[in-house]
Amino acid sequence: MNGRVEIAGPEEYRMDEFFRQALTAWGDPREVVTDPHARYFGSELSERSLVPGDGAVLGTIGYRDWLGRNTTGK
Repeated sequence: MNGRVEIAGPEEYRMDEFFRQALTAWGDPREVVTDPHARYFGSELSERSLVPGDGAVLGTIGYRDWLGRNTTGK
C-alpha cells in the first residue's frame, strides 16, 4: 500500500521562467536572475533534472490557468 506517485503539470517550464511569471502575476517587481550553477537542495541541476519520469500522472490544468486562478483578488 505504501509507495510513491509522481505528479506533474501538462507542460514543461524552466524554473527561472516559472518564477518570473509568478512574480509578475503577483505584482512583485523583483527580478529573477538565472544562475546556471545555483544549487537545488545541494545539487547542481541540468536542464532536464526536474522533469517527470515515465509513468508520471500528468495534470490537465496548464500553469497559466493555475496561476490565473491563484492570483485573483491578490
